[in-house]
Amino acid sequence: MIENEMLIDKFLYQKDLTKKDIIDENIMNIYLVSNGAFLFTWLLSQNSFDFLKNFLIITLIGITSFDINLRYFSSEKHKKQLEDNIKLLKNAIEINKYDITTFNKFRELYIKELSFEAQKLVEITKK
Repeated sequence: MIENEMLIDKFLYQKDLTKKDIIDENIMNIYLVSNGAFLFTWLLSQNSFDFLKNFLIITLIGITSFDINLRYFSSEKHKKQLEDNIKLLKNAIEINKYDITTFNKFRELYIKELSFEAQKLVEITKK
């Protein structure tokens, strides 16, 4: 139940994210990846034309993949999927609560039954 509640909190947080929020949270990663790409292509390039060509290709791939992910995570389809997952998790939590309640009732009944049986045994041994 605790894991499901933590997932619900995570999904609620993700559901409310906007494109600006996603960019703000990942700006340091973007900076580090672009610097890493620059350094990587600079070290592996033979000449300046080769460096420029490889850096542009890697940069375009990075920008395109980030844009695709940004569009997906801020899309209504993704938000709908998160809402559906939240509903499923809430239902699972409710079912778990009923299971715990049922288990506790059975435990109480079992303890009462054991105490009743123990009283019977005491009565039989006294006779």
